[in-house]
Amino acid sequence: MEPSPYDPELELEANRLYAEAIASAKDSGIKDVKRYLGRKAFEEIKCGSEYNAWKIQLEFATLFAMAELTEALELLFRGKITQTMALQPQGGRGIHRSLPTFRWCAEKTNLTGYGLFTIEGVAPRAVVGVSVPA
Repeated sequence: MEPSPYDPELELEANRLYAEAIASAKDSGIKDVKRYLGRKAFEEIKCGSEYNAWKIQLEFATLFAMAELTEALELLFRGKITQTMALQPQGGRGIHRSLPTFRWCAEKTNLTGYGLFTIEGVAPRAVVGVSVPA
């Protein structure tokens, strides 16, 4: 078994945020959201998942945006950022694939004030970090 490529503390924090995002979405009372997430949702998106986690994270972000689950979406964003930080320096590249989808989800749910997706040279409104809305 290979050692984890993640910083252990940041991996735990990212997984905690992902678990909270899933719980928040399931607690929303929207049956279709709960059905789509299924029983293994956390296992599918956590750090070190055996599934294609980054693609499933994008699917869940889109689902949360369409269902207007801003709390779950923000937790998912924070989890993704923490997961990316846990892989530094090589992990910083991985978030680039996710930026267009995450940016659309943030715009759809009016979460753009957090500046979650502003990486210089990648997109005009695209971060690695969380800031408080202005």
